[in-house]
Amino acid sequence: MSAHDLHVNPPLTRIEMENIQAQLIDRVPGEARHVDSTPEQVRAADEVFNRDRESEQVLGMLGMWTGALVLHDVAKDTFTTDEEEDEPKKNEDGEEL
Repeated sequence: MSAHDLHVNPPLTRIEMENIQAQLIDRVPGEARHVDSTPEQVRAADEVFNRDRESEQVLGMLGMWTGALVLHDVAKDTFTTDEEEDEPKKNEDGEEL
């Protein structure tokens, strides 16, 4: 007997083929399976997509109004000068500095 002769049989592997597609039919995301909505689900969807937007519009108008007031005050402060700023500074004797 030589060292190259082995009397050990290799393990047998068993190949099982399964129909994976049949198992995943319920899990396929693109599969079209329409389920009727309940009346509660329909009402909930209507409430979400048909909200009254009046309060958001009022807040928008209030924001625009206050922004315009602030812009007016900033422009007024920027482009007008006080009489005190126009006059040159004088010391106690009345001489210009």
